[in-house]
Amino acid sequence: MQHTVGLFALSASPYHVGHEEAVNAAAAQNDVLWVFVSTSDRARKGEATVKGEDKKRSWEFYEKIIPKNARVELGGSPVRKVWETLGEADKLGDVKTLFRIYGGESELAERFNATQLRKYVPGLFERGQVELVISPRTFSGSEMRQFIASKDRVAFIDHLPNALTTEDKEELCDIFFGTEPEDLLRDYVSEIVNRWRSVGLEDVGGVLENGRATGSKDLGKPGAMEEDYKFA
Repeated sequence: MQHTVGLFALSASPYHVGHEEAVNAAAAQNDVLWVFVSTSDRARKGEATVKGEDKKRSWEFYEKIIPKNARVELGGSPVRKVWETLGEADKLGDVKTLFRIYGGESELAERFNATQLRKYVPGLFERGQVELVISPRTFSGSEMRQFIASKDRVAFIDHLPNALTTEDKEELCDIFFGTEPEDLLRDYVSEIVNRWRSVGLEDVGGVLENGRATGSKDLGKPGAMEEDYKFA
């Protein structure tokens, strides 16, 4: 039986439920699936910019839900990596592997058409070892970027991959949306309250005045606990 390898080039800005469905389907059709993902900034007029660094961080979560026979490679040009994979197999004279390239109809026609395949990987092409598989997308990355632009966290979370946990979806939302100033303030106050409690101040509702917490225990002279409340 012929060994099958799927090749999927993605921008994934960001990776969403449509990608999840397409990748799961491709993985089920092959022995191994390579998913090549861009980590470059995605900046288009009229869309929210998705930073490459945020895309890298996001894959700490996405890789948890990738099919077991899928391999993810981050960085570089995903399309070039597909061609490099094919080119290496053609150069080695591989006659045992069937390569399936996945993508949208227009993407495949533009980037992996018969003329290009015949020119760059003639051996694989002539032996019929390359198949182009149109992968229908049930959702668009441009819609995800619109959710980011409009700060619609609910819609963004609703269209993240279904296999993610609720906690992971929230963290991914924070990565791509950034943290709002009020969230930073809330976290800062929460940290101070926790530190007060850790040194035995049961009533933390008072106001710090001249080294004393009104409604709580005496903190001593001004500045006595200053080092306890410095944040890196």
